[in-house]
Amino acid sequence: AASEWLLANPRACTRIDNALIEMKPHALICGTQASAPCVRHEHRAMVPTIPVFLTRDVLKQLEWIATSQPPRPSFFVVNHLLDDEELPQIAELRRTDEWLLEEQPLPADLEEGGALAELRSFLDAGPPPVVIT
Repeated sequence: AASEWLLANPRACTRIDNALIEMKPHALICGTQASAPCVRHEHRAMVPTIPVFLTRDVLKQLEWIATSQPPRPSFFVVNHLLDDEELPQIAELRRTDEWLLEEQPLPADLEEGGALAELRSFLDAGPPPVVIT
């Protein structure tokens, strides 16, 4: 049934590799599940993959992405209260709190001088970023 639907709706879905080639991103910020296509695109198009690690186990398993050449930032997005162990000695690895926005921002947050004004400025400066999960 899925194959028939895809044939009947050829523009509804696209291969991630084809989409990345068409979009020509300048950088790829990816989580675990998107790391393989992002690394493939990095090798093909010389576009850096910036990994985001959600657990220590994944960090250990995919540390090689964070230490790949050329150097690139990488993020361990786990609160100190959940994981207070030392991080591996990776030069560009940064620990941040969680990245999940649990509530909608207020309009004032997005206005000039608001808490998310810098984010709004970034988003308004170019085409919308693409998230692959």
